[in-house]
Amino acid sequence: IFVFWLFTGIRREEGASLRWANVNARTRSVFLEHPQTDRQIELPRRTTVVDLLTERQDQGEWVFPAPTGKGWLRNHRRARERVIRETGIAWSPHDLRRTFASLGESLDISRWVLKTLMNHTTEHSDTTGLYVVPDLERLRDASNKIEAQYLAIVGKT
Repeated sequence: IFVFWLFTGIRREEGASLRWANVNARTRSVFLEHPQTDRQIELPRRTTVVDLLTERQDQGEWVFPAPTGKGWLRNHRRARERVIRETGIAWSPHDLRRTFASLGESLDISRWVLKTLMNHTTEHSDTTGLYVVPDLERLRDASNKIEAQYLAIVGKT
């Protein structure tokens, strides 16, 4: 799930509660409920995320299954603590979200596209943002650029 969070920039809870019903491998998209508007948004994803999800497809209803209730949080916390012990690098799931946003900004991806990819809302005080509606291909292009940069950083391009 950590790689999924890093490559998508979505919230911890959005990744942990993702159901297969919200994943379309054919269109390579993930559908998320917007936390403030209750509308569903389609977020295109590139090969690494789609491959990651495809590998997990026989896991039941949930993409990242875990014990019921707060069990998923406990399991992820233990796994994160293990990664911290093994690498010596302290981090949180929100740091993965910040990394996604920072990398996207460094690639000159527009603020509006980044906000959409991260399932953020545009503040009502930001009038210009209320008019911007990035299309699916523009979102896909931005997602592809971010993933390609991640892969270049780790030497996998």
